[in-house]
Amino acid sequence: MHPTGDGYRSPRELGGVSSMVVIGIDDADAHYAYAVGHGADILSEPVDQPYGVREYGARDLEGHLWYFHSPLG
Repeated sequence: MHPTGDGYRSPRELGGVSSMVVIGIDDADAHYAYAVGHGADILSEPVDQPYGVREYGARDLEGHLWYFHSPLG
């Protein structure tokens, strides 16, 4: 990710978000611990979801939303 260019505005600049990135990972808890240890802007701690994943959310420096999840069970 990099700062916006001419004619583009980031979610941070606009004050809103219209999309998010969802990434499947092996271990949401370990990934979360690593992210917290490196100063990530965490939106939600890891939680089991009824649709079969454990996930957490974060925001990048430009304000984009990222969710990381791993399968339950």
